Amino acid sequence: MGPMGCRRSGLKIVSGEEHVSLFFANAVCYLARLNIVVKCPPINDGRSKTADVKVQISKTEPINEVKQYLVDMISASQPFTCFSLWLNGEPVNKFIPVEEIPGIKDGCELQMVPDAYTEAESKLHITKVRELVGFDSENIKSLPAIDSGISLFEPLIKTVEKAAPSDDVEIDFSNESKKPEEMTEDEIAALKQAQMKPILDHPMAVPEDTSEDAPLLKHGKFTDLLPQIPSEHTKPALRSLQLSQWNPPPPNLKLKGHLLYLQASTLEGKTFHITSTTTGYYVSNCAGERFDPSPRKISGKYYTSHSLFALLGALSPAMAQQLEKNAQLLNERNPLTLVNPTNAFLSSPWYVREKKVEESNFGDISRTQESLFNTNRLDNSSVRDWNDDLQSTKEMPTQGDDVTIQDKVLRERLMNKLAFDFSDAAVKGAIAVVKGDIAPLNPSEPVDAQIFLSNNIFYSFGVDGIGTFANDGGDPAARYSVGKDLAGVNFVNRLDIDGLCVLATCVVDYCGRRVVCQGPVPGIFRQNTETNQIVYGGIENRETIVKSEEFEPYLQSIADTCHLKKHVVYDSKMENATELVTPVDTKGLAGTDGRRYVLDLYRLAPLDLSFVENYYNDKDAPYPHKIPVLRFEAVDEWFRNSLREELNKDKKEESEEEKKEKSKEQVEAERKEQEQKIKDLSAKYKLNPDVGFDAETIPKEHREQYKKDQQEVRDVCKFVTHKLIPNVVQDVLDGVQPAPLDGAQLTNVLHRRGINMRYLGAVHNAIEEKESAQLDVFKGLVVREAIVRSCKHLLNSLLKDAPTQVAPYIIAHFFNCLFDETSKPSFNLPEELKTIYPQLASFEDFTAESIFEKVAHLALCKFRLNVGKTWIDAFSRERFFRDLSIKMGLQWRARAYNFNNDQQEEQAVKTTNGKKSSSPVAVSSFCSGEDILNITPVVKASTYRSHYAEEALEVGRNSIFQNQETEVGKEFIYESLTLHEQVYGLIHPEVAKAYSQAAAVFNELSEMDIARDLTRKAIIISERCSGVDNAETIYFCLNLAFFEHRAGNSAGALFIIDHAIKLWTLVLGEDHPDTLTILLNVGTMLQSIKDYKRAIVWLKASIDLASKLFGEDSLQVATYCYQLSQPYILIQDYNEALNMVRRAHPIFEAKLGEDNKTTKDCKHWLDQLVQAAVQSARMQKISGMRRPVIPRGGGANMVRQPSSTQAPRQSSSMGDKSVDEIMKYINGETSSKKKKNKKSKKKN
Repeated sequence: MGPMGCRRSGLKIVSGEEHVSLFFANAVCYLARLNIVVKCPPINDGRSKTADVKVQISKTEPINEVKQYLVDMISASQPFTCFSLWLNGEPVNKFIPVEEIPGIKDGCELQMVPDAYTEAESKLHITKVRELVGFDSENIKSLPAIDSGISLFEPLIKTVEKAAPSDDVEIDFSNESKKPEEMTEDEIAALKQAQMKPILDHPMAVPEDTSEDAPLLKHGKFTDLLPQIPSEHTKPALRSLQLSQWNPPPPNLKLKGHLLYLQASTLEGKTFHITSTTTGYYVSNCAGERFDPSPRKISGKYYTSHSLFALLGALSPAMAQQLEKNAQLLNERNPLTLVNPTNAFLSSPWYVREKKVEESNFGDISRTQESLFNTNRLDNSSVRDWNDDLQSTKEMPTQGDDVTIQDKVLRERLMNKLAFDFSDAAVKGAIAVVKGDIAPLNPSEPVDAQIFLSNNIFYSFGVDGIGTFANDGGDPAARYSVGKDLAGVNFVNRLDIDGLCVLATCVVDYCGRRVVCQGPVPGIFRQNTETNQIVYGGIENRETIVKSEEFEPYLQSIADTCHLKKHVVYDSKMENATELVTPVDTKGLAGTDGRRYVLDLYRLAPLDLSFVENYYNDKDAPYPHKIPVLRFEAVDEWFRNSLREELNKDKKEESEEEKKEKSKEQVEAERKEQEQKIKDLSAKYKLNPDVGFDAETIPKEHREQYKKDQQEVRDVCKFVTHKLIPNVVQDVLDGVQPAPLDGAQLTNVLHRRGINMRYLGAVHNAIEEKESAQLDVFKGLVVREAIVRSCKHLLNSLLKDAPTQVAPYIIAHFFNCLFDETSKPSFNLPEELKTIYPQLASFEDFTAESIFEKVAHLALCKFRLNVGKTWIDAFSRERFFRDLSIKMGLQWRARAYNFNNDQQEEQAVKTTNGKKSSSPVAVSSFCSGEDILNITPVVKASTYRSHYAEEALEVGRNSIFQNQETEVGKEFIYESLTLHEQVYGLIHPEVAKAYSQAAAVFNELSEMDIARDLTRKAIIISERCSGVDNAETIYFCLNLAFFEHRAGNSAGALFIIDHAIKLWTLVLGEDHPDTLTILLNVGTMLQSIKDYKRAIVWLKASIDLASKLFGEDSLQVATYCYQLSQPYILIQDYNEALNMVRRAHPIFEAKLGEDNKTTKDCKHWLDQLVQAAVQSARMQKISGMRRPVIPRGGGANMVRQPSSTQAPRQSSSMGDKSVDEIMKYINGETSSKKKKNKKSKKKN
């Protein structure tokens, strides 16, 4: 198995198939669930009432899951967070599985009993109450972004639901031969469809004054990325709730149970001081200038409660009223738009509205105190040991009879949570490092060599500050190695090798700086100068190479998965030889905590030797560094291909042997022989990762082997350029691989196929060799991605040494040079910044000409693609603007930008509501520094995947489609979704993908309500996590439109597809091959709502695009012509219907052969149309009336996938004649009097 199919099992790598079977065998008990009722204690405030809570829980889960659920759903009817659960008068151990609790059964009742507070529990309770009354938390804003996690789909759902047809429509059965009870569901549905009135009010309807030349697809605008109706926000139900100035309690009062002192200001304008104790909360006699924490009597009554929320409700009647208003607003919102993510960053939109200054913030002093609630002490003295937390969680058992699936899922859940918490903290620290807010540990060193320590996280810059890569390319090599090291960390994380640890790692790109964030190596502050912690690999640039027999078996697991051989390496003097199983730069470290760590994983794949030899020393355009490596996927595909060729060759030789009956013993012997052969071949196809040295410098005793190793690596490099790249281009051409929509999707496609982005030029050349119009969009995207990446590298180099507050002006100047090149834009920097940073005057020297030249040179050097100096005209400037903004983390002010440079543009979007401003502000150039409202960090983090959640989904699919066990399969799919939510949290990209995959299964089962519901959830989650214009989000919308159509809501589907089309054209354009699917689906939807004339327009457009992409005589054109004949029939336009079928039939006959089912169906349909035309013509001759005779059957639904290809055969019949010719034939006119028939053009 390759690296993507391996699972954790000590030092043994277990195949994915074996793991699925293990999962299936142990999952039955996990699926068993209990229904439990939790009885909440009463609240003695005279106003509130508690309610019982019903919970469903798996038998293998601990009862603590119930408690956590209750804590998360704190409300007026359940205001408690500090409590224990009791059964039959006894407390329940919250950490043991439910099935092990004595006396528990389905439907039993648990009692919620309040517990004594600790300081930590009290802080948690206060935090929950603050969230409940409506205060925002800075903790959820992980990335400093404007409008992070917005959703456009929520208001669209309401429109779609309004468009749904009513279920109580009466059907007229009076003209039917069968009685209603005798008809099948399909017959009734068809009758209902036939009697449905046309729906002409939909987003695809075109105003009468629209010209025929207007584009059919509505071109998306940047304003389509903004919520058109800003949602009304809730208001806090209190004016403030904060820690008072009397904290911390004095020692004598701590001894009496005092924990915290709070101050609350109600909407009535009253201020209360509240004391938090171990028994609950009460109003005290403290005041602004007087400390008296004793209970206060108000109107003859003491106010006290175990719940702070209940206490505040008793003090402020207005709080309950405001909460009711808030609840009404929230009830109108989709819950998924309100839930905060726990393990994922919200997306940062690149195009945002600027808020008024007075609306951009609000007063809440408690936001400054949130850091005090994140630790167990008010002095914030404790620091989290990230590495120990991560490794301790990783060491949780995954094997053994007493280890349940829930234990394994809990481990995955904690690993994901820890990884995200680390990334969250690392991002905040990285921003502080770039801004200069953290002092370096080595201030005397150059800036590039400085390291920082904050919150127990090490920070360093992704440059060659100490000369490690001086001989390999310097800073470009260092930056490249950082990204590859993170990829290596994620690779080892997926292997999950027991006993081998990697450091928590995160890479943050911010304002031109790349910051590497890592957990400290254990013992780094207590190093013994006489011993070195590194026990395997090279030390100090190979000055010394060490090896540990005890460490090697763990690294061997990595080497086997990466297909690396045991090889000889030499120290820097080429004197001492050592055999290693991993690259010499990869280090095995013995931590002082007794754990084994593996570091520097940037070279787990072999060097791309051929690429280095060809381009590193290029005189005109040298590649920036000499350490590019192959991708894991490329090595794995080469291995599989080599193994396959060997086995096929042996199989062919064996097939020539004598054929005779074999005994069972012979069959078993051959099977064992085959297994041994695979094992031997697996050992044969392994690579040396350290082949980057000149072979002549290697000592003679190993030189020949070294040269062989180099040639083997060159063979893999050739496999990439001669096999993988042509294959991916051919797959896109054949439709096997959908053409990507944007740069991010292009990157994912190429990386999955083992192709590095430095091969963009090679991909471009492979596309040009095909000379196919189908690949034009793909080729344009490749060029655009190379230029966007080159611009990013150039812009980062300009920002690298500049202060962050100057970055917007540098970026604005860069974009002005790109889009306003003819007016020679100047570098506009405010005078106050010019005074402080006089060195920035050098940016005046950067002109449009110099930037275009530098970008073209970078594209040639880094991607081997010659784009010329006028590359800006090779693609859409709007899409280029979007792609580069996303890669740089920019957030632009929402206004109209003049990309065509044809006139001075005016500000068109008002900062408050998106309407045109009454007093437009002239913009002197394309943009200014003030247009960049924010710069967000671009984060790449170490991740952990949930194997069990993915495998449950796979088991469910297999159960349904292979084993025909539908109900069992559905249970596994539901369980998979639950596992995804548990491990990743509800708002996470992986959860969105799981919802979408599950929806596809339910679509196959024709359970459309479930498919629609899951896809709607997937869209909102994807919008919030990945972006409203993300490629996957758009595809989710297109899928939902299809599901809505299948469910009978075609009118609603048109609203969804209209939304998707705007995003589609904004991100990509009209000529993408998948646009055909959109055109065809819209035509089909319009036909189903009986807007036949508009359906014809869309189906015609699909034929035009298919002709452009595939040729006039392609099967696609024939299929769409065949389908277009049906709406022509329905509007009684037999002439055009006949023309469409006549156009389709010879193509089918030529491509598929006359005996093919599709060809025969088309011929039959053609004959029926001719008969209908003849009958219609006779009726017109007799009575002057045209009576439609619509053939039954046939039509679009008759088109099937081609099953064979045979030689074409010509045919001639009455079907070759038009309706006009048939009319003349009936009227007795001769062929000599025929005139050319002109097709009538219909306005739509």
